[in-house]
Amino acid sequence: MANKTINDFTAKSPLVSTDEFLIQETGGGTTKKALISTISAAITPSNQVLINAKTDFPAPIAGVITLLADTQYVIGADINLGSDVFVLQDLTCISGSESILTTLTSTSTGDLFTMLDATVSINNLTIEIPNGRVFNYTDTGSRILRCKELIVNCDMWGAFISTSASNIRFNNCQGTIETDGMTFTGNFRVLLWDTSTITINNGSIWDLGTATFDSIIIDIIVATLLNGSAGLTGAVGSANINANGIGSMHRMVNSNVGVPLAGITPDDALWEFFGNDSIRDTRPDGLLSMQANATATVIATQSVYVLVAGLWTVEEASQFTGSTAGRLTYNGTKDIKQPITFSCSIEPVSGGSTNLSMQVAINGAVIAASEQDVRTSSSTPVNITLIWQSVLSTGDYVEAWVTNDSGTTNVLVSSAISRIN
Repeated sequence: MANKTINDFTAKSPLVSTDEFLIQETGGGTTKKALISTISAAITPSNQVLINAKTDFPAPIAGVITLLADTQYVIGADINLGSDVFVLQDLTCISGSESILTTLTSTSTGDLFTMLDATVSINNLTIEIPNGRVFNYTDTGSRILRCKELIVNCDMWGAFISTSASNIRFNNCQGTIETDGMTFTGNFRVLLWDTSTITINNGSIWDLGTATFDSIIIDIIVATLLNGSAGLTGAVGSANINANGIGSMHRMVNSNVGVPLAGITPDDALWEFFGNDSIRDTRPDGLLSMQANATATVIATQSVYVLVAGLWTVEEASQFTGSTAGRLTYNGTKDIKQPITFSCSIEPVSGGSTNLSMQVAINGAVIAASEQDVRTSSSTPVNITLIWQSVLSTGDYVEAWVTNDSGTTNVLVSSAISRIN
């Protein structure tokens, strides 16, 4: 059938989804009628505003456009705001049709989006604010900022302040940042950032400062770190992660010579890194050594195990703490199954042929199945090696214990290596 043009369309106002319409087409001596019984998809919901020009937004007051709460603004055309900026309220949503089709431009040197105690969604836009900052987010509750499908060109990405447990989420965003990226102050429940391409000329993409988080998940990033800029900056010793929390960065590709990590390391107990091209993977391990030890282990009772005596050196520790007394303590946040190896030279401090035994001890309890025995005499040290494997939880510690099965002559472990890896 040939295409036809409907020349006249009249309806009552306002429209509601239960209205019925009779569309009549005439021509060629015939009349055709079609009944549309529902038009719900064609009616703008009461809390949705279509934006095809700047004047479709609320009128600015002193350069500030205050958007309504519980309202979605759907932008269908490129909008130049001049120097005007937005204040968003609780449950304000700004959406473009598609990020590569819809551009929001501002010449402001301030904040494009200011939010106070508001759950907000910003999606499917290209944002151009080359002289200003995109986000100014402050929350005293547990609200959410959710952004996805954004293409951003900015001087600074945003400042985020939370005094309770805010959620900050960015998905499938890309951008170019001139001066600084995201800065954080206070306590947050989660920072989630995944699937993005970011170029930054100065500062850090994510600067955690002294802020704390229950969880940080950064995943699938292609980063270009220029002029010595940084990827992730934070406090030493997992200080940005709350107890029982975890921070993670996975699959970040750094295509330039910047600093992927500053302050934070893959060895920190509450961080996990893997699959990043410029950051080594996190591998929980601990390594202790003892050489030329002259301190004997006192044996008070035959066949009763005691901790090997001597001064140890902590060689390596990733998510473990090593002690000079020979203890390796696991500090990570999740259970791990790790091999345990202990190798040493051992002898009685005096006397002839003597039976000596060693066992792995976890949390001060020896493991009988790990036992290894040797028979030697004073001044004839022999090697003994313990090999074991165990699931370790946060706070579990591992040591090597020794005994004399022939009497109470003290035992000398002159050299040793202790490793969990």
